[in-house]
Amino acid sequence: MASSMASLTKWLLPPKKSEEAPAKNDWAPAESLLGTELPGDYKQFVGTYGTGWINKYLHVMNPFSAKLPWMERMQLMLFTLHLVRRNAQVPGARDLPVPFGEINNLPYPVFPEPGGLLPWGYTINGDALCWLTKGTPDKWTLVADSRGQYAEFAGPMSAFLYDVLSERISWGIFQAGVNEEPVRPTFALHEVARRAGKGK
Repeated sequence: MASSMASLTKWLLPPKKSEEAPAKNDWAPAESLLGTELPGDYKQFVGTYGTGWINKYLHVMNPFSAKLPWMERMQLMLFTLHLVRRNAQVPGARDLPVPFGEINNLPYPVFPEPGGLLPWGYTINGDALCWLTKGTPDKWTLVADSRGQYAEFAGPMSAFLYDVLSERISWGIFQAGVNEEPVRPTFALHEVARRAGKGK
């Protein structure tokens, strides 16, 4: 975990002054609200980067953010996942024509069900990034949505982000092997991204 965060911070340079990073690094209220502990590298990411957007496209949710309220977004994403999960259990739902079949194909339980999906990030296209909450938090694997298609990746979150952003693996708009040299990503504070018309 420490090595993957170190690799990520070298590749995705943190802001000189983060926005809404936890002052006291007190995660107890957020974890109590959720009813689960959260992975250590996620806490390190939020403490290092605060609130912002990767490539003005991908947002890692911050429980300490007032500008992008975490619990409101979490509840909305969980509600949506529960709805998709329920629809996926309707006979014949997965056989519907695209795109209806895609959005009705969720083969995972949803938190707080045991081993359920718990969101930690999203994109401006509405794709969800989740943990699969099996085992201890630092061992959670990841499930990434790309336009209704779900794929599992080994954790932790920081390793996934590093591998995607350095073009080692493909996910969504990030494709491995497209460029001769990987293009260094950027992290924009939320206010900067918002003024550019990307942050929401």
